Amino acid sequence: MLTSLPIVQPQPNQEFYGLDVLNLFEVWTRAQFEAAGGPLIPFDPARPEQDWWDDTYAAIAPAQSVNYNAVVLGAGGASAIGSFTQTAGQMATPNFKGLPNYPRWVPASTHAVYNHAAPSTTSPVAVLI
Repeated sequence: MLTSLPIVQPQPNQEFYGLDVLNLFEVWTRAQFEAAGGPLIPFDPARPEQDWWDDTYAAIAPAQSVNYNAVVLGAGGASAIGSFTQTAGQMATPNFKGLPNYPRWVPASTHAVYNHAAPSTTSPVAVLI
């Protein structure tokens, strides 16, 4: 099982730096997460995209609300500090874009039959559409 480990970041010693140096948790792609042994997780469009996870509170109280501050990227490269709240269980589960959450497909029944050459009998056919 993969666990999250917060990274203590020192104050950047540069006049200009990218926002990625301020990440508290390691950022993953879906492929990196699965290659490291993470489970295949479908994307949930009801939640914000989350390419990191924090399992600090998940084992103790998965239903507990947790508030995070994050950099929110805007139009034209602008950014601002925003906050969001989810349960500890949700924070412990990354939400990678890229894998749709398809509903289970159940084929409808049909009246399709296969006509056998001899002795002139038919049998039902499962039609996959």
